[in-house]
Amino acid sequence: MGWLIENIISRLKRIDRLVRLKATGSPQDLARRLGISISTLYEHMDTMKKVFGAPLRYCRKRRSYVYDEDGKLELTFKKTSP
Repeated sequence: MGWLIENIISRLKRIDRLVRLKATGSPQDLARRLGISISTLYEHMDTMKKVFGAPLRYCRKRRSYVYDEDGKLELTFKKTSP
């Protein structure tokens, strides 16, 4: 089970990097680049939007997914003060 979570997190980070570079290509191109199905890609995009609040959309003009605001996806543990 751990490898599955690690794989998903790795994909989300890669998607985030490509989105920030505005270099995802079409959804089909991105799914192929990641080695996943288009439906899995859409599940990951949905997770980024709903779970992490990413302002993510596809821009036909740029032919890439983009964020509507500057920022990046962070999947980290933050230690709280005692």
